[in-house]
Amino acid sequence: MSTLLDRLQEALAGTPLADLPPAVREFAALQEDAAGALSPEGLRGLARVVASQPEVAGFLSHRHGFLARLGDLSADTLGDHVAGFDADAERILNLGLEDALDALRLRRREEMAFAACVDLAGVCSFAAVSDFLSRLAESTLDIALDLARRETGGDDEDSFAVLGMGKLAGRELTYHSDLDLIFLYRGGPELVARASRIGQRLISYLTTMTGAGVAYAVDTRLRPSGRQGMLVTSFEAFEQYQMKTAATWEHLAQLRGRAVAGPPE
Repeated sequence: MSTLLDRLQEALAGTPLADLPPAVREFAALQEDAAGALSPEGLRGLARVVASQPEVAGFLSHRHGFLARLGDLSADTLGDHVAGFDADAERILNLGLEDALDALRLRRREEMAFAACVDLAGVCSFAAVSDFLSRLAESTLDIALDLARRETGGDDEDSFAVLGMGKLAGRELTYHSDLDLIFLYRGGPELVARASRIGQRLISYLTTMTGAGVAYAVDTRLRPSGRQGMLVTSFEAFEQYQMKTAATWEHLAQLRGRAVAGPPE
């Protein structure tokens, strides 16, 4: 009976990836018991991912249950898995802060590896992969924003919103995209200090390196006045800036802007 290592090598026969690195061999040994769940398409995608990205093989070596997710792949697989993000959010928000930040990073790494396996299995379009990666980022943003509100204190949950720009706004994220974000808050100058703390915490929760890595790189330079502007902007000030000060390229950028976390209205 063929082992998982044998099956991976067969899937890569005749390609430049056929000479498997040690990390993949270790992965195959540790996941041998779960290999029966793999579909032919899942095996093809998995082989290409772990052979081309040995660090992913090392990560997946200890993600029990991952191979079972590669059992029945179809064009709808990624879309079907998006429905589970809400349950993930509830689970992560019940953790302490440090554990929650690690959980966000581990989930992001596993879900991106899953998307890559489905992608390289050839069962769906890259548009579907981009949509999945974008919805994963939006879910991560929502959770990180809830954590930032929780750690900052206060109960005005409808006062802070995040606009996604660029690829995130168009749901066109790739595997290495950063997140272009603008932070808006409802209220007057008396709320700017708390809104700024929420924005700072949100960036920190996404970008800080932990034992599980980082969640996402964040770019906030599309905010009013760029690096010279405040990190957060009130709805009223944002409207005035767009009407009176913003350059034409900023108006064009806003054509793709979309609420991605916080109250969409």
